[in-house]
Amino acid sequence: MENMKFAKRMSIFTAVPTLLGVLLIWVMASFFASDIVNRNIRSQMTDVVSSRSEIINSYIQSAEESLKTFSLGSQVRELLLSPDDPYLQESAQQYTSDYSKVMGIFEGIYIADTNTHVLTHTSEDVIGIYTRGEDTIDWFRSTVFVKNKLSNFGVMISPGTGNMVISMYYPVFDGGKCIGYVGCAVYADQIMQVLGNLNIDRLPNSRYILIDAKTGLYIYNTRLDLINTITEDKGCLELIERMRKGGADIGEYSYYDSDNVRYMLSYSYIADKGWLFILKDSYEEVYSDVNTVKIALGVVCLSIAVVIMAVAYIPTRKMGKELILLEKAIIKLGKLNTSAASDLKKFIFRRDEIGLIASAVNELCTMLNKSIFDTGRILDAIAKGNLAVDTEKNKEYYMGGLALLHINIKKICKSLTLLVNDIAVAAKSVGTSSQRVADGAETLSNGSAEQNAAIGNLAEGLREINKIVGENAESCISAHDLMGKTFEYVRNANEKMTRLLKAMNNISETSQKINDIFKTIEDISQQTNILALNASVEAASAGVAGKSFAVVAEEVRMLAMKSSEAAKGSNLLIQQSAKAVNEGVEITDSTSEAMKELGDYAAEVKKIIDNIAVSSEAQTKMIGHINDEVTDIGVIANKSSRTAEESA
Repeated sequence: MENMKFAKRMSIFTAVPTLLGVLLIWVMASFFASDIVNRNIRSQMTDVVSSRSEIINSYIQSAEESLKTFSLGSQVRELLLSPDDPYLQESAQQYTSDYSKVMGIFEGIYIADTNTHVLTHTSEDVIGIYTRGEDTIDWFRSTVFVKNKLSNFGVMISPGTGNMVISMYYPVFDGGKCIGYVGCAVYADQIMQVLGNLNIDRLPNSRYILIDAKTGLYIYNTRLDLINTITEDKGCLELIERMRKGGADIGEYSYYDSDNVRYMLSYSYIADKGWLFILKDSYEEVYSDVNTVKIALGVVCLSIAVVIMAVAYIPTRKMGKELILLEKAIIKLGKLNTSAASDLKKFIFRRDEIGLIASAVNELCTMLNKSIFDTGRILDAIAKGNLAVDTEKNKEYYMGGLALLHINIKKICKSLTLLVNDIAVAAKSVGTSSQRVADGAETLSNGSAEQNAAIGNLAEGLREINKIVGENAESCISAHDLMGKTFEYVRNANEKMTRLLKAMNNISETSQKINDIFKTIEDISQQTNILALNASVEAASAGVAGKSFAVVAEEVRMLAMKSSEAAKGSNLLIQQSAKAVNEGVEITDSTSEAMKELGDYAAEVKKIIDNIAVSSEAQTKMIGHINDEVTDIGVIANKSSRTAEESA
């Protein structure tokens, strides 16, 4: 495969600045174009919002003024002051109907008292009803009747006709007291028509929202199902919060909804109504023209870059091919292949950089050929033994770095001459020294043989020691096993002595308890004896009648005396037994202590024997290692002996 590295590099060096320049142009052009389109769209959205909000506000204000004008009619005030007067009711009803026809903007207009009881209405079917129930009338009074101000409750769907209407209420005061109010439902069709016909170029999917900033209620939405519902739109809620904090009346706002779709809002705040008119569209659609402009500019810039790079690549590729030929010739020359000049003959007469390089390569090949041939002439003469060859001939062939080669060839010739003379002198010296080396080698051989014999005797002695140490280790192991058994017997005997000592202590405690029992028996005998004496005395006092009782008392006394004597004898025997038991306990304690000491001594002896066994095992290993080392020394000595014999 042809090596086009230079062409590729030059193409890259051309392409990178070109692409960067085109990219910079595209970024700047896109920025300015985007800015122009952006400002145009934003301005258009702001103008639409501002103009339509003014139309809406103007329409609402006109309706409000009409309602206020209606409330100023004398028929309204007179009817509210005397609501039961039939004549005033008829007059006010006629006034209501005529006013509605003249204005033409009311779906319905009416007069009602403070209980929201309808006194007159453009639709006579409604007269006499109450517009508010008990659950809302208090709220209605606290909202509508407190100030001489019109209340606007926004757009709603009329329950009677289903039309979109705006509900308005205006209180009527007499001497500072509210005596009733007038209300109306203004057709919202004109507002709906204005909002429905709002079309902005390049934004066909834009949406229009009219929202009460105080309550968050949709007054109007292109989605009719959202009208009169509380907004949950993130952008609308944030705009309402901004208005509450005193934000600008007209402006723009962008946000991401819950689906992570970005939207653009342009809004106008109708301050006196507390309404927000919003134009909403997706950020993607708003800036779709910007993206189109960017893509178009990108395509144009990319096309320009491709043309520039194509124009630059053609001469670069031609130059790359010529440089490839130069590269191949120089590679040949690097391998001392002087035929490289033949490949560059067509470039020699050119006056550009490639021609100069080709001429230099041709001259270098010619000079190398001459110097190589002359060097071959000198080396051939040396190979034939002619150290006096003429090295100064053709000296002019060695130019530049080749001059060092010529100097080194001369040094080689001179050094070879000196070396041959030195070899002759050294040969004589080597003959004399060889005899001395032979004599020394013979002496070394004899000494090595004696050393080998001594090492053999040493190895035999170490084997005997190893055998004895091994037997000692086996004896230690036997003693270790026997001592272990002895230690186990002593430990068992110690446990048995402990149990014997415990049994002797139990016997001693039992003897003590028996002694206590006999003491109790002796006390009973003494008491019985005393009772018997008392009985005898009482029997003697009784005379003949107490003789038999006296005989029994005497027998009891005699029995008590015998029991006392028997108890004393038993107590003496028990005391002697307890004394013997105590002596046995003391002897058992002494024996137990002696057995414990014997166990401790046995354990110490066991530890000593264990240490001896471990030491014996270590000695065995060490002697084995020494034996191996001595064996190795013997092998080395044998080799040294054989080497000495061979040297001799």
